[in-house]
Amino acid sequence: MKWPRYVSLVPLATTLIVWPTACNRHKSPEPNQPADLAQKLYADVIAHPTSDIPSGDDWKIFAPFLSRSLLHEIDIYNACIADEARYYASGPPVKLASLAESGIFSGADEKEAPGTAQVENSQPQSDGTVRVTVKLGLPQDQMEWRVVDVFKQEDGRFVLEDVVFPGEFFIKGLKDDRPPGPDGYLSQELTGFCKGGTHWVSP
Repeated sequence: MKWPRYVSLVPLATTLIVWPTACNRHKSPEPNQPADLAQKLYADVIAHPTSDIPSGDDWKIFAPFLSRSLLHEIDIYNACIADEARYYASGPPVKLASLAESGIFSGADEKEAPGTAQVENSQPQSDGTVRVTVKLGLPQDQMEWRVVDVFKQEDGRFVLEDVVFPGEFFIKGLKDDRPPGPDGYLSQELTGFCKGGTHWVSP
């Protein structure tokens, strides 16, 4: 899956950024089975569509679903993007790297705001994680695609560890005739923007 690499301008990126951390968790979602958690997660995604990392009240909704490691990766991503904005702030406007046109739970390329979500299956893995396949859709565009949520147990409950974006999707009920690309992973996208951890490294 290919994510947009350059999307915003420095003047927009220099606004106040509130970084999400594990302490922002307010309460856990009520369901505690991966399939039920996935269904609730995407009901919230449909009700509160966001691009890039959710913030403000939206972040309070989504943070309880996430594992500590995923929260940490989001912290690093936010710190790096903020550092990039500072790096370019004194020069001419440039387009910054970010996930600003992507839904971190649903995908990029017009997939950031799905209108429907249906859990298709839940498959326990040998490493103790559970992979839940969710079919997402935009009925008005006759478009549908799938994501795979990876859940693991943490502190006696299941939390979202990663999201897999398969390299193929469906349009108008038919399989896309383009050759499938490699699967994308949310964790890789979060850590792939910055090679210097929380510090932006100029290319």
